[in-house]
Amino acid sequence: MIEETDLRIYLGIAGSTITTPRPCVFVGVSRWRDFCSALCVSLKANELAGRLKRFATRVVIFARALPTDASSQVLARQLTGSGTAQSANYHAARRGRSRAEFIAKIGVAAEEADETEHWLIVIQDAHIVSTTAGLKELDWLLDESRQLRAILVASTRTARANHRHHQ
Repeated sequence: MIEETDLRIYLGIAGSTITTPRPCVFVGVSRWRDFCSALCVSLKANELAGRLKRFATRVVIFARALPTDASSQVLARQLTGSGTAQSANYHAARRGRSRAEFIAKIGVAAEEADETEHWLIVIQDAHIVSTTAGLKELDWLLDESRQLRAILVASTRTARANHRHHQ
């Protein structure tokens, strides 16, 4: 049995450490691994939530800069709706009251990510954006959208598989 009164865990994120508020007792290495594994999952979840919020913010700013003609504004509304819904649904998934609710919400976030990618491709293919800065932002949004979609789809699959395994 390992007993520490001041347990410091290096997280590797800008030199962050966590200090426990009171003495911790870990029985064996397996519980320590479980603790570290849970901490790692939580950190990854926080990182994904932050990426989704930053992406949503950039989508809104990008949509505001689109031309004001009717067709561009329709695309801007569609893009803004799906681009911000990813973050909102992931946020709701993390606060789900059950495993089933988590799976449902994260699945919706994945669908919204797929839709966002679709609208970004339509904007690109329709040559709605013509400035160098706008094209650069569109490229970044497309790349980030693809990455976020892949993460959310993989998370949905993992959550469903784990749910079936635990039943």
